[in-house]
Amino acid sequence: MLQLFKSGKSESYIAIILFGILAWIPAFTQVSFVEIPLKQMVFYNLLSGLFSQFRYLSISLSVLATFAGAFLVNALSDNFEMRTKANQFPAFIYVLFVAVQPADHKLNPVLIGNLFILISWWLVFGIYRQEKANSAIFYSSVLLAVGAMFYFPLLIMYPVLLIAVFVLRPFSWREWCISLIGILLPFIYLFSYFYFAGQLQINFIYLFIDGWFDWEWNYQFTASNITFIIIAGIFFLLSLFVHFGLMSTGKVKAQNYLTIVFFNLIFSIAAVIVTQNWSGFASTALAIPLSFLIGNFFMQLKSRFFGEVCLWVLVIIVAISKFQLLG
Repeated sequence: MLQLFKSGKSESYIAIILFGILAWIPAFTQVSFVEIPLKQMVFYNLLSGLFSQFRYLSISLSVLATFAGAFLVNALSDNFEMRTKANQFPAFIYVLFVAVQPADHKLNPVLIGNLFILISWWLVFGIYRQEKANSAIFYSSVLLAVGAMFYFPLLIMYPVLLIAVFVLRPFSWREWCISLIGILLPFIYLFSYFYFAGQLQINFIYLFIDGWFDWEWNYQFTASNITFIIIAGIFFLLSLFVHFGLMSTGKVKAQNYLTIVFFNLIFSIAAVIVTQNWSGFASTALAIPLSFLIGNFFMQLKSRFFGEVCLWVLVIIVAISKFQLLG
């Protein structure tokens, strides 16, 4: 399996799709809708009634969002040369870490938010050495704000966007002002709607204030779950070591992108910490940076046998955790 994803061949995408479908089959066989707090989730709040009535639709959209995020991650890695050679490890790792959580058999709001973040990063990464980048910076900020509408703690990613602009381009106060306008614009429209509907104060407090203080711990610790955290933690530390090495070698362009990924990791951890409901769907925010880090870790392994063992260990522990949580 290691060689399949290392090859960069299209057959590996078939394997990723099959794995993703298998990971979501239990959710289709045990369809139920679990209510989640709608604070910090403006757009998800509008769709929750639909998902509670059409539960298969919710799961189907979760599967599609998972695959879309996986392919966007892989496209970013390939197009911006954040790997030594073409491979499909980032897409596979993304699916793997999303699949480990049951997501309570519903559409994960962070999965949707991740898509907007990835498209935003695509626009930002493209500004390297561009003569004019105002439009790309503006639209990337708008996309990030829209993603935060699905899961408000993802707004913590905005400093990463500013860091990306700082790393990729000489400082320009106009570009930073354009970025600020882009991140605020969707919220200005939203608050204007609440104001004219006579709901500004109550919605502002409920959606953007209460969510920071209404803490609730929903993470289920089981033997297999703890084992997954330990093993994934070991892979994370090893991958971080490899990532630091890649950040200091190779093309300057790739080093810049990998530096942005590192800050993405830091702020993804922050987004998980500040969520008002620390659970499986909150930790999905970590899938983006981990897909780059662990993907490059497997690509840098010299021993094919050791790499194959590591990959199968990761897959097996994810499968065990997944099915125990769903059971």
